[in-house]
Amino acid sequence: MRFYNLSEMSLMNDELSALMRTRFDNFHDLIYKGIATEGHPAGVQLFLFVWVKVFGDSAFALRFPFAVAGTLCIPLIYFVGTRWFNKTTGLFAALSFALLQFTILYSQLARMYAAGMFAVLLFCFCLTLLFLSSEKINRNLWRVVYVLSAAGCLYTHYFAALVMIIIMVCALPVLIYRQKSI
Repeated sequence: MRFYNLSEMSLMNDELSALMRTRFDNFHDLIYKGIATEGHPAGVQLFLFVWVKVFGDSAFALRFPFAVAGTLCIPLIYFVGTRWFNKTTGLFAALSFALLQFTILYSQLARMYAAGMFAVLLFCFCLTLLFLSSEKINRNLWRVVYVLSAAGCLYTHYFAALVMIIIMVCALPVLIYRQKSI
């Protein structure tokens, strides 16, 4: 459903504004004339600057990576819900995220919402694998993904950064308790 009608919906004002800020010829102008005037963290605008240069500025090309990010949130929220609570919770959370109208809509917009949610869920996924799971995994790889997802939260949206901080504060007592019991 996230890919349905991507190219037929007209671009919204926020998307047009972000698209117009990709029209700079050099990185310096992008930073000082495009990103500094916008007020949001620079991550999505930097991504769009490169993406539009490579794939063009059609509505489908502009929205495609955000639809992918919104779609990838579904298995991530299932995994996190299953590990933190139980299978029923994970399934309910994934089903809700997959079918709720606002999660579908915001996954179709070329704005920071789906990317921010993906970064937060990837952060939770990595936190769960690294600190709350006893599975045998490639810890170095997941540490890198953990740090990149935290940076993704910080550079995507202020609310994504705030949610990441809240998750860390809430997970800290569990991590301290697990360290004492080892």
